[in-house]
Amino acid sequence: MYRLSLMGAFRLLAPDNSRIEIASKKAVALLGMLATAPNLERSRSWLQSRLWGSRELQQAQSSLRRELSNLRHALSGFDRPLFEATSRSVRLCGDDLWIDLRDDPAARWSGELLEGIDIPGEEEFEDWLREMRSVHGMADTERPPAYAAGAGSQMRMGGVRQQRAVQNESVVLFPFEHDGGDASGFVALSLAQDMTANLARQRWLPVSAPEQGLSDRLRNHPPKEIARQLQARYRVTGTLAQNADGIVLTAKLTDLVSARLLWAEDRELGATPTYSSLRDVSLVLVNRIAFAIERAEEQRALATPDESTTLTTLAWRARYHINQFSAPDMARARDALDRALAINPTDSEIVILDAYHRIWSCWARRAKGDDVRDLRRRALAAVRSDPTDARGPLMVGVVETWLGNFEVATDHLNHAIDLNPGFAQAHAHLGAAFYLSGRPERAIEPLERALALAQLLPHRFYVLGELAVSHLMLGALDHALDHANQILLSRPGYVLAHVVKVNVLTRFGDMAAARKAKQELIGQKPELVDQMFEWMPYDDPQWIDMLRRGLVTECSVTSLAEVRKGGAGNRKG
Repeated sequence: MYRLSLMGAFRLLAPDNSRIEIASKKAVALLGMLATAPNLERSRSWLQSRLWGSRELQQAQSSLRRELSNLRHALSGFDRPLFEATSRSVRLCGDDLWIDLRDDPAARWSGELLEGIDIPGEEEFEDWLREMRSVHGMADTERPPAYAAGAGSQMRMGGVRQQRAVQNESVVLFPFEHDGGDASGFVALSLAQDMTANLARQRWLPVSAPEQGLSDRLRNHPPKEIARQLQARYRVTGTLAQNADGIVLTAKLTDLVSARLLWAEDRELGATPTYSSLRDVSLVLVNRIAFAIERAEEQRALATPDESTTLTTLAWRARYHINQFSAPDMARARDALDRALAINPTDSEIVILDAYHRIWSCWARRAKGDDVRDLRRRALAAVRSDPTDARGPLMVGVVETWLGNFEVATDHLNHAIDLNPGFAQAHAHLGAAFYLSGRPERAIEPLERALALAQLLPHRFYVLGELAVSHLMLGALDHALDHANQILLSRPGYVLAHVVKVNVLTRFGDMAAARKAKQELIGQKPELVDQMFEWMPYDDPQWIDMLRRGLVTECSVTSLAEVRKGGAGNRKG
């Protein structure tokens, strides 16, 4: 039996346990590519594009033939083949082969995949290697105690294992099962394809979709076996069934390592779902799946002992604390990010999270001036770190909104939505840019879209607050009050919700209720209201005047027209 070790230093042992020297980096890379394929097989064209993509087609074909010939020569002293090649593909002989990634549960903690292998000029290979390194290797909470320290562990600095890149766990989406009818077959194919594409737009989440034959063979295997063969921690499955009202989808997300069901949902699709309606369902389900994986990864990171922390663990701890929106949590997130930046200041996930943390910290403390302008530089750095990640242009759009550059802001926010149509935060901040620039009628649709896309959004209270203000500006007082009350149920200290509620009650002329609502927070801490008004980047200051007048509970203010009688400043050109 041949023994192939890919984690850490490459090693190939012959059936007699002698070491086979492979001098060519491309031969090593080729064996790694075959060993990480779900069925140990790659097409010749796929291999050529990754290893010789910079060359003409005939040169690439000739180079692959020469590399295979050299490998055969290196193995010529043994009577059992390591690989087989046809005119179309190359495959490893898996029945007589031990592969560390497949057959040794502890291999993932002995180093990074194909350590030291670099092929200058072949960008497709570098992209593949970067993706594979992000897939292979489980978090430290899964590491056996025997590997907690010593020869198999990576270097450490300040208690953090020196993992040089964030390596998030991957999710695999199996083709959806259905009853065989044409309608359900169309729905199954459309949904699975669209969900795979939308999951891939979550740039922090590696995703794959096995072919029908492979998924059928693996579907009833034990979860850990599926995880081993597909190198994924999470699996999405779906079943479509017909009832009297139409087609019903049952979708599930499973943690393959723990065999735990993380999320499941039944969704009625109607009798004749259209591609457009299926696209909307796909976006919502992908957000639910991403949210469940995010929560699971955060909890595993929090449970990891500090001495076993990796760069990936630090990233997930930071994400968790940012999502709590409290001063102590922001401080903990800052600590995790500072430790991560000390290890690798150029990792795209760390750069993005660093900018994200600074932006929300500024929002929480109502920073302005130079602090906000510095955020623009950091947001642009996040864009450069991964131009395909929608979080970068989102942050640029947020900062430009705060600086009052509303047209520039909406361009960036729309670009974020183009990159990831299901990105609820981008829709929410697009709505904010509209109402702050005096266009509340255009704010409602993107804000409601944000709520529909991500009902479990950590900052859902923020979206409800923007909706409440937009409705207040439009005079839709019942809607404004309803949204303000929703916020106060879960975020009783959110100043904007109190301001909207008092404004609405004042407009209704219910001065007793308005005074009572005002006393709940505003009367006790009036400085919080002043800070908020000073910070709100309205294009037209008359809207701030309206909100201030609505807090005068001794008399009622029924419309913006009453404010404008005082001759407030004109709208900016």
